[in-house]
Amino acid sequence: MSVAINSRVIAISGLPGAGKTTVSRALERRLSAAKVFHYDDYETITSRPRAEIEAWMARGADPNEIDLERLVAALEREKAAPAAQTGPPRTIILDTPLGRTHARTARFIDHSVWLAMPPEVALARQLGSQARAAFKSREPAAPAQFAGWVAGFLENYEAFIHKTYELQMVRVRPLADIEIDGRAPVETIVEAIVAGIEAALKRDTSKVR
Repeated sequence: MSVAINSRVIAISGLPGAGKTTVSRALERRLSAAKVFHYDDYETITSRPRAEIEAWMARGADPNEIDLERLVAALEREKAAPAAQTGPPRTIILDTPLGRTHARTARFIDHSVWLAMPPEVALARQLGSQARAAFKSREPAAPAQFAGWVAGFLENYEAFIHKTYELQMVRVRPLADIEIDGRAPVETIVEAIVAGIEAALKRDTSKVR
């Protein structure tokens, strides 16, 4: 049975390694006429020099300083696309670590989901994912490149990355409508998201009446 959620944008947020992309793709398969937009495909802040990132952190790490105009434009185009004459309406899934804290993208979000996970577990998952990709690669240099990446990542983690985890927990998590344990099986998480959104839609409908 497919589920159609009428012209809704669902944001999936959580710490790096919490499973945002995995859950977003699974939710895309579960819902009717769904399309995923990934924050990582549009952001550029992580490619900035370390000094610039540290300066941004020192200023308070305001999410609104992150340039996501290309993502905003893509969401606007998708929202403005004419509805299909037949079949279910579209659902937009936004895979983003920022949730509702980035004003320009937040205005599109109808439902915000937080994948809860202890920071140490999220970190372990992130490192494990990178390790598996490196050792599965057919490129001979992949393991050595992974070792270099780990060294740089852990140095940055101590310097400032762990602070971004803390800020997400403090800023993004409280603005979510639904919180789900990210350690649960993906299928369980997806069904909990669908059930939570359907319950919210029913409440909205009853208020209108």
